[in-house]
Amino acid sequence: EPPTATSTKVERRAHTQLARYADRCGLTPRERDVLALMLEGKDNQNIASALMLSLGTVKAHVHNIYRKADVTSRQQLLQSFWKED
Repeated sequence: EPPTATSTKVERRAHTQLARYADRCGLTPRERDVLALMLEGKDNQNIASALMLSLGTVKAHVHNIYRKADVTSRQQLLQSFWKED
């Protein structure tokens, strides 16, 4: 489906927000990659496949993201991400 002005605007905001959030939390470049896929709703196995990583490595990155963002679940992470402006 072709992008609409609204979806492009949301994607731009998400990209800008990702950079700001990752900087604030001190995420590594790979953790940023993992976070971006988490924000797309991908599970750990799909993230591992997309980034050509082992499942254990993805789990370690997710754990580090949670720790750095001071959250304990994906739901909390998403809430923390989207409330930031």
